[in-house]
Parts: sequence; structure tokens; C-alpha cells
Amino acid sequence: MGEYEAEDTLVNCKGVPRSLRSKQTVLQLTVIFEGRERSLTQQAFAKLLRASLKQLYGIIGGAVNFEIASYDEATASAYVQVNIQDSGKLKAAAAVISSHQGGACMMQVKPS
Repeated sequence: MGEYEAEDTLVNCKGVPRSLRSKQTVLQLTVIFEGRERSLTQQAFAKLLRASLKQLYGIIGGAVNFEIASYDEATASAYVQVNIQDSGKLKAAAAVISSHQGGACMMQVKPS
């Protein structure tokens, strides 16, 4: 297999080599809506985070690979797995979120 071990060529469904999985971190993110309670689906949560990444970092932000490991729709809270090198971008993108569908909100990053 050349200079790479067989382990390095195996990939998961996201295209990240297994050898890089240990370089992942998990962030706990929660959307908090101002004024009234709103539900947010997992897909809407991911879309909100992806839009914020693109707004802050352009095409590079849109290319940040993250995976929602678990999601609680009742609390709009997720455990998000991301490469350690991209965790700062994801935290910054979460910090600048201020609205969703015309309503004020914020995304809180909690230690996981």
C-alpha cells in the first residue's frame, strides 16, 4: 500500500481517515431562544451552524467537517464532533449566532 498503513486508507462515511479520528473533539452546543420557546430540528441546527461558518469564513468555513453525534430537540442541544484544528472555527461560528427565522437567539458552547 505504499508508504501508508492499511489503517490510514480506511475511511468512515464522512471521508475522514480512521487515523485522524483520534484528533477529534466533542463540543456541547445549545441554542437558547430569547422570549419564547421554539423547537429546532437536528437538520435546522446543523444548517444554522453551517450558515454561521460560511458567514465567518466563506468557502473555508463551509468546508469545515462536523458531525452531530447526538441531538436533543426538546432542548436544542447537541454534541458535535469536529477535528481539533477546526474546533476554534466552530466555537467562533457558534458565538456569533444571534437570530433564527426572525427570532433572537444565541448558541452556547459548554464544556463537554
